[in-house]
Amino acid sequence: MKEKTKNKVAPFNSIAGKLLISVVPMIAISFFIVAGVIFSVAKNVIVGDAQNALEQETRANSQDIGRILANRKGYYSAIADFLSNNEVGGTKEIVSTFKYTSKIYSDMYPGFFGYFEGEKYIDMTGWEPTSDFDPTKRAWYITGSGKNEMTWGAPYLDQTSGGYNVSVSREVTTPSGKKGSRTIKFNGTNFTDNGWNF
Repeated sequence: MKEKTKNKVAPFNSIAGKLLISVVPMIAISFFIVAGVIFSVAKNVIVGDAQNALEQETRANSQDIGRILANRKGYYSAIADFLSNNEVGGTKEIVSTFKYTSKIYSDMYPGFFGYFEGEKYIDMTGWEPTSDFDPTKRAWYITGSGKNEMTWGAPYLDQTSGGYNVSVSREVTTPSGKKGSRTIKFNGTNFTDNGWNF
């Protein structure tokens, strides 16, 4: 008996081989397309979640900063009210009465500064200006003039620290009729150090 021999066909010449040659590349291309879409969607979801979380954190930080600034503004506004309603005396008496304010808040200029007509410049740190210093020409004085509540000034570059500062000023008229401006200053560098950014 003779053994029957089958005709051997090359693997890629058969129908199955030809089908495999055309299906495998389509599967590979489909895999890369699906993977690309999944990665793109995942990236968009991750970026969207991160942006949303950042916005919520920024909103919370802004509210915290707003409360802190309102607290400081209210505190020093009360001192301005006190100076408007009580005759404290001249620069020396004001400085000795309110010297303690220079140590209350570490995130701002120590205490307050200002000027009353006919008096020396007032600064709780003890800083004394040069003889040509005219407080009435300073932006903080002009901002506070005619205002009966603490008013924000424009941010400015501080010549001493090199950082940005912003002042809050208001006019104060003593019971004896002396007009002046009382100011507090927030140091931008301190806001940045505390994680607060203007």
